[in-house]
Amino acid sequence: MNSSRKTLNPFTGAVPATSDWAVQGKLDAKTPASRNIWTFDSSVAVTKLKAFTSANFAANANFLTPHISTSPTGLTQFLCASIDTCLPATVQDNANALGATGANLVEFLRGVRTNEGAIDDNSKFYRQRQHVLGDLVNAQAVYVNQPLYNYADAGYSAFVAAQATRQAVVYAGANDGMLHAFAAKGSAATEALVEASAAASAAYSLNPTTANQTAAENAALAAATAVGADTIIGQELWAYIPTMVIPNLYKLADKNYKNKHRYYVDATPVVGDICVSDCGNAALAVWKTILVGGLARGGRGYYALDITDPTPTPTTPKALWEFTNDDLGFSYGNPQIVKLSNGTWVVLVTSGYNNIPNDDAATGDGKGRLFVINAATGALIRAISTGVGDTTSPSGLAKITAQVVNPSSDNTVEAVYGGDLLGNLWRFDINDTIGAAGDANAGYDAQLLAILKDGAGIRQPITTKPEVGLIPKVNVKVVYVGTGRFLAADDASDTSQQSFYAIKDVRAANTTPATAIYDNPGAPRTGVRSTAGFIRQVQTEIDCPAGTAKNICDPDLVPKPKVRTSTTNPVDFTVDSGWFFDLNTTSERANTDPALALGLLAFNTNVPSLAACDVGGTSYQVFVDYLTGGPSSRHCRTILSANSCQISWLQA
Repeated sequence: MNSSRKTLNPFTGAVPATSDWAVQGKLDAKTPASRNIWTFDSSVAVTKLKAFTSANFAANANFLTPHISTSPTGLTQFLCASIDTCLPATVQDNANALGATGANLVEFLRGVRTNEGAIDDNSKFYRQRQHVLGDLVNAQAVYVNQPLYNYADAGYSAFVAAQATRQAVVYAGANDGMLHAFAAKGSAATEALVEASAAASAAYSLNPTTANQTAAENAALAAATAVGADTIIGQELWAYIPTMVIPNLYKLADKNYKNKHRYYVDATPVVGDICVSDCGNAALAVWKTILVGGLARGGRGYYALDITDPTPTPTTPKALWEFTNDDLGFSYGNPQIVKLSNGTWVVLVTSGYNNIPNDDAATGDGKGRLFVINAATGALIRAISTGVGDTTSPSGLAKITAQVVNPSSDNTVEAVYGGDLLGNLWRFDINDTIGAAGDANAGYDAQLLAILKDGAGIRQPITTKPEVGLIPKVNVKVVYVGTGRFLAADDASDTSQQSFYAIKDVRAANTTPATAIYDNPGAPRTGVRSTAGFIRQVQTEIDCPAGTAKNICDPDLVPKPKVRTSTTNPVDFTVDSGWFFDLNTTSERANTDPALALGLLAFNTNVPSLAACDVGGTSYQVFVDYLTGGPSSRHCRTILSANSCQISWLQA
């Protein structure tokens, strides 16, 4: 796996066959001893970062024979009964330079490749890697440059000005057990050519003459050439190993790794700016840019780093904290960095999947929880339980959305929404603001907003983060959420009906927060309006109509692509509770996060294939009006035909 940058043709959009730079090759060429690899250690002054070196970890129990040779989780080359050949005992139980444990194992993890070899080569201790960089599967790379927000908080504008020229970095979690920090910009000369290329492209856009096009093309070529030759851009600045994955790092050396692949730092990190002290004083306020990451399937825990200055020095970057909890499962959630109404900056994370006793942990009661963590210190402020879930049917509360006053200027959280695998949609009132003053029911922690069920009354799992929108005419918040899961191999055969909902939240106090405000909001799924006051839209799949713009679908293709049209039943949020529609195709599920922009709600659905040799099945892109769940005619333009205005879905 790799992370790279390509420069698109600014006029045609064509993607070049080669990359300007790719981190994979640069990391292969890097001398392992020169790498900055750290892990968390609260006893280290200033940075809380301990170098991951053989000097520091050769004698660590996680890299010695008793830990890495225990059946059935030990290394294949140590378990002689499982293969025809295995490492001699003298090599297995030797933590110095002569053996496969201790120092050599740590050096292998740092990128030393001299001890890599085939499974039957007992002169080589570890598996043969194609590259030093581990695979990047579910963790998306995150680009961080100067601060981008416009917070009105004291001292923030000065912080933005001070960090305007800091090193741009791409942060990527990988299944080699590390979060990698790669330089995203090159030398001053290289960046000058990149800026010149952007200026030339802009000039052509304003005045598309032949001369300007030639100048822009030449500038783009010069910039791409400079980027490709730059010795800074794409280089690994440093890497961080969360302590939660250290006990399993040895498994990366298994000579049968192709059949024993593991996940490590497999979650996308989140970055935000927080104030940590003197937050009411513009002259004294201390601001930081922090990165918070989970592990997804790689483990149970979260980590936070201070990346205000990402340059590797004796004092930067810094580790802030790591968070684990007896009731925390696999950290599939998406951390939210927000401010409470009292001014405290916090990180919100959930209990995740499988927070029950298993091979990875001995604790966990299966109940869904929202953890409110002090962003600066990692101290747990509150753990809010939904009270739902147990060790037999764990909740699976994972992704959340923190609805804030204004994401750009005021990051004060108003409410938090999240769904679980049991079909429950929750609202968390972490500021204790919902309900009238003096109301005994005001300020409760978790309100069950809805229980989502199909036409047969079967609960519909939620695995995506809800989206929250405002209906201006009636000034009410609406929560948009889809259902369906694709977390394990056997999920592919699930044919349960899945749906998408828009649910009005009036945010009134409820005397019974554990009782759903909307229980099965779509029932009985006949007619236009459900019993709970939800308007039903119905889609119909058709061939791409003649006259449709080709950026929607191409009616000239044979066979014609399939698209979907929708009913246009009106929705009045002054009296209606929301809208919903069922997904058309058997096994179709909404397992990607929805996004709301300019009145258009967009998300993808997937129909997995059951065929062993089929790569991926079928996907649909969904675009609907956020007010009704039907086609969005307000977004039709001259390039679209009348037919395309009635199309709700595009098949990808």
